[in-house]
Amino acid sequence: MTRYRGCFAVFAVVLLTALGSAQAWAQDDAASAAEIMREIPVEPAGTESQQLLRNASGGGGACCPIPEGCACPTTCLESPIGRVPCLDDCIDKYRAARATTCLKISAGAYHWWNYNLDSEKFRYGYENPGISLPGTYFYFLMADLECEPCGCITYGAHIHARFREETSSRPWINETAWFQQAYVYAKAPAWGTLKLGKINYKYGLGLLNAYGLDSYWDDSFWGNVPYFNGIKFNSEWGLSWEHDINWKRLTMPFSAQVFFGEDEYNGSFGGGDAESSAIYDQEITGVARIQPTWHIDTNTYIRLGLSGLVGSLSNSAGSDETRTSYAVDLTFKWCGFQAWAEYTRLDGTVHEAHYVTGGPSDEKDFLLFGASYQLGPFKPRVHYSYGDYKNPGGDESILIFGLDVQLTSWLLLQVEYIDWVLQPAGGAEFQVEDGLQFVLLWYL
Repeated sequence: MTRYRGCFAVFAVVLLTALGSAQAWAQDDAASAAEIMREIPVEPAGTESQQLLRNASGGGGACCPIPEGCACPTTCLESPIGRVPCLDDCIDKYRAARATTCLKISAGAYHWWNYNLDSEKFRYGYENPGISLPGTYFYFLMADLECEPCGCITYGAHIHARFREETSSRPWINETAWFQQAYVYAKAPAWGTLKLGKINYKYGLGLLNAYGLDSYWDDSFWGNVPYFNGIKFNSEWGLSWEHDINWKRLTMPFSAQVFFGEDEYNGSFGGGDAESSAIYDQEITGVARIQPTWHIDTNTYIRLGLSGLVGSLSNSAGSDETRTSYAVDLTFKWCGFQAWAEYTRLDGTVHEAHYVTGGPSDEKDFLLFGASYQLGPFKPRVHYSYGDYKNPGGDESILIFGLDVQLTSWLLLQVEYIDWVLQPAGGAEFQVEDGLQFVLLWYL
């Protein structure tokens, strides 16, 4: 793995030089930013385009406004589909009151039903030979505290806690309650945001999830091959620096993170990474990402994401391993249509027995792509992810056809068909899941 260190050092120098130059360009245009952004129409609250435009208005500038796009296709279908008398009124009042306070609390839950096409069993929760998840998938509680600015610096904190009723979310985990994120932060327009605590990896493809959080996810419920290998939606205790550079029609968020170890808690399948290993332990890990986004017009953008990861691992034999990874992703969005693709490479042994190959596979290549279209309250989507493993070898794939239905402003129905297949080199093909998932997500 030492052959990669020189490459990472060169990459870091080039990245920092480019960011410094871009920051200087952005400061030259800063005086015109606020006036320009007032001319840009934004979509209703909660959409990704609105968040991107808000980010753009927070720093940097442009010589001309982003061109206004042609009108998006319209539909007679109203979103959400309906309202629950009295209950929706109470929720609207709560959300309006929450928006005016410095402490914002929200909550929700994923209620999951599985119908396996092979066994023809319908159950609340999920069950297969590798994992047991009876009952509600999980409940979550989020709290955001943001104090009044002290000079040009704003201080705050974020907590995202989850818990399950019966069993833990994975066999090697003992607790049924955990923090997905828990950090304090300080932010200023000039230098960005500094976070300290338990923080999500900013690595790879990032799409808004069902309740409006940029979670470096593919917008599915079930997940994908990189996720089951511990790469996506993973959080650890560490430090994160995040900043946005905005220049003309280009918005360019970037981040640099360092994590101090592992918390033995993520969504990987047993054998997917060091979190579930009795031999390997993650030590210091560094993660970096830059995400230039070109706004073609107010309805259309193209986003390129570049991510890198390097970290050390120790094992019970007393020797050290180095884990290195890089990812390239591309997202295109026009009105309600979105398409994405990602390639990830991971080198280094992170587990003694990978769940596909049965051995310490040290070379892994992942592909992930998909598309979705928002049509009123309906969002049909398709996802495909693939993993190829070497030393020893094997492969796996997950195909998902999904549909989201916004029933009310606080209740989302997700329906997914899952086809998940594993095959070790020279071995028989094994189907982990061939079934339908029905999920009700409520969030206040």
